[in-house]
Amino acid sequence: MINFDQYPLKDVIEILLRDMNSGGNILLDGKQLLKKNLPAIKPRALKSDEEKFFRTRTQAEVFTPSRVVKFMVDAIDDGKLDSRWLEITCGEAPFITNRYDAESGEPVPPQDRAGILDKKLRRAQNFDEAKRALQSVYGYEIQGDSLLIARANVLLSFAEAVGTIDDKNLAEAAEIVAWNFFQFDALNPPSAQGSLFDDPPPTLRDWLNGGSFFFTEV
Repeated sequence: MINFDQYPLKDVIEILLRDMNSGGNILLDGKQLLKKNLPAIKPRALKSDEEKFFRTRTQAEVFTPSRVVKFMVDAIDDGKLDSRWLEITCGEAPFITNRYDAESGEPVPPQDRAGILDKKLRRAQNFDEAKRALQSVYGYEIQGDSLLIARANVLLSFAEAVGTIDDKNLAEAAEIVAWNFFQFDALNPPSAQGSLFDDPPPTLRDWLNGGSFFFTEV
């Protein structure tokens, strides 16, 4: 499902581990995720029943099966390449790309994937359009291992869709993914001047218009 030791993930893993707002790495259990931690990172479908139960109880972690993803995305897909999409508490990002069923772990063929990025990538006519599709999707997640898997899934789907990709473009795509999929605690956000969000909130890149914007402006 996810192999961090294989191309293309191994070539850009330092970027995928990075927290673009803090300058460090994304966190798991309060510690920065490092390359040495990767062998222990696995999708929810491969976790033990005990770990799944614990994370559901403590983090309200419940993943969405592919049939529900398809129903929901089909209902609101506007067919536009550049429209922004944000998956809140994204887990492994099935609403962006469901490379496998989040419950069973069964792989989903590219032509049957129902995530919004999957649909955008099938509409893209060339590399530039595929990159615009990648730039348009966002997500946040508190669990560092799930966030890393989400980033890996998004990058893998992009790389599969565009085919041959050189090192420069691969690194650029990984940076887009690292900016757009960020760590955020939506269950216990600190209060700041009446806001439910961090002060300052996470900064995101506005790839279409240039510059940046705050998460509260999504």
